[in-house]
Amino acid sequence: MREHLDLKPEWRTIKKIAFLDGLDESYFDAAYEKMVYYGKLLHESMGRGWFKYRIDGGYSQEAMEKMYSEIDLWVCHTVDYDLPKMAALREKGVESWFYGPMIYEQPRNSGCGSNTFIDLDLNINRAIGWIG
Repeated sequence: MREHLDLKPEWRTIKKIAFLDGLDESYFDAAYEKMVYYGKLLHESMGRGWFKYRIDGGYSQEAMEKMYSEIDLWVCHTVDYDLPKMAALREKGVESWFYGPMIYEQPRNSGCGSNTFIDLDLNINRAIGWIG
């Protein structure tokens, strides 16, 4: 894959992200071990810095301490997006993004993120961009 994408100079500038959907939002030690295993495998085969290895979910600080060495991009639930935690992980090389409803997600209703398009008008989804 790397050899193919490095063929043309314009392709080299494309941000490449590896994401294993089967481990999406997995919250147990065996899954953390698999995420680290696949991160090492991908980094060894394609090289660090050439792509970003991504995980998604609302992982605890303890879970991230187990995984951060192989994670390049963490797409976190908005309810778990904590600036001091993210700043500490950025210093360790983990870029952070977030996803979720952004307006009404709270710890008591954090399981409702998938209802965003049903529950909210489209202005809510644009609000974070306008704020940024």
